[in-house]
Amino acid sequence: MGIDKNSADILSRTTQILKSGSDADIKRLRQYLMKFQTEKPGISEIDVKRLERISNLVQILKKSQSSREAMEALNAERPSKDWLVHLSKEIGLPVVKSDKLEHLKLKIVHEIVETRLNSEAIRNPNSKQKPK
Repeated sequence: MGIDKNSADILSRTTQILKSGSDADIKRLRQYLMKFQTEKPGISEIDVKRLERISNLVQILKKSQSSREAMEALNAERPSKDWLVHLSKEIGLPVVKSDKLEHLKLKIVHEIVETRLNSEAIRNPNSKQKPK
């Protein structure tokens, strides 16, 4: 992550003034820094809707009882690659730039559904067996 020119300028001038150390210099620094206004980037309405959509889908996928059911739910969203990348990041799934749309879908289903189902099967291997 780089630093923009304005930020670099502010840091450079601040460092120079702090090195000199006199009260007059500190006062000048305070006046200089007051010229700059920092803004916290807000979340746009589009991003809020995207996060809600992602959250809802994750809940649906977590409740899925099979990979096929999860894939159908994922396909019903008709996601773009960008949307799948955001979804992957939300669930902590690493994404590689070369990942294709279908590969991302498979990774997401594996991460959310198959891993859970495999874990449940290992913990309770007899749950799928029919009583005799």
